[in-house]
Amino acid sequence: MKKLNYLVVIALLFVGIFSSCKKDTTSNPPSISFDNYSSYTLPAGVTSWTITGKITSDAGLSTVKYFKVDSIGNESQIGASVTSFSDANNFSFSQTLTGITSLTKLKVQATDSKDQTVSSIFTINVASSAVAPTSYPGKEIGSYNNVSFGSSFASLDGTVYSLANAKTNSSLVDFIYYYSSANNASISAPADASVLSVYFTSASAPGTWTVQNNTKLLKVTGVDFANVTSAQINALSPTDLHVQNLVAGDIFAFQTASTNTAFPNKKGVAQVVSVTGTDAGSIVLNIKVAN
Repeated sequence: MKKLNYLVVIALLFVGIFSSCKKDTTSNPPSISFDNYSSYTLPAGVTSWTITGKITSDAGLSTVKYFKVDSIGNESQIGASVTSFSDANNFSFSQTLTGITSLTKLKVQATDSKDQTVSSIFTINVASSAVAPTSYPGKEIGSYNNVSFGSSFASLDGTVYSLANAKTNSSLVDFIYYYSSANNASISAPADASVLSVYFTSASAPGTWTVQNNTKLLKVTGVDFANVTSAQINALSPTDLHVQNLVAGDIFAFQTASTNTAFPNKKGVAQVVSVTGTDAGSIVLNIKVAN
């Protein structure tokens, strides 16, 4: 009998130890990520913005809340808490903030089934129309047979990329220069594939890039380039994938694509300083990007 009692005690201890280990099992807290970036500067005059992202949770989500945070830190919850999920381990969200007139933040707060709570912030800055545009003067961009100057331009920081470097930084490239007998000096968005494929045929041609930004372009008149403001630039509405037959003195507007993850939906203007009229030549541009 004593031996039986001893075995029962050992069995109960084993069960207790096993149960305790099971209770101590933990999972990672939820993870919140925004699509592409975690801040954005609204162009002057724009007062709303939609933020999207994803929340992943090992333990499964129990609650998601959204808060609008004003410039001095006051929080107000947006809508009701989300407590029902088609997939509690992977939840995609979208929130539009309106009435934005100063620095505003979206706080996303997620709690899982183990009561682990995390939050993440998306910051929206508001551009002032009084802030001068960012200038990139005298940018020389080569045509497809130019061996000295790259053909691809990024308005994020004014970089002129060679074709090979442009391919590895394709999400940043806003436009490409080429000269041809058909269209003379021309600027195209990387997405202008039917045109660019005629002139760029190497292994690094735009058609081989991972991202081909559909930058919008348009020749414009009546712009005082020397004194243009950010507000005036942001009022322009380019609509095409290319501008052609450019000559010294021409001005074109551009708007970066949403697929330019580091610099989406930004507007700028470029003034043609000079053109070397060969396929191995170049164009010199003065460029301004709105802030």
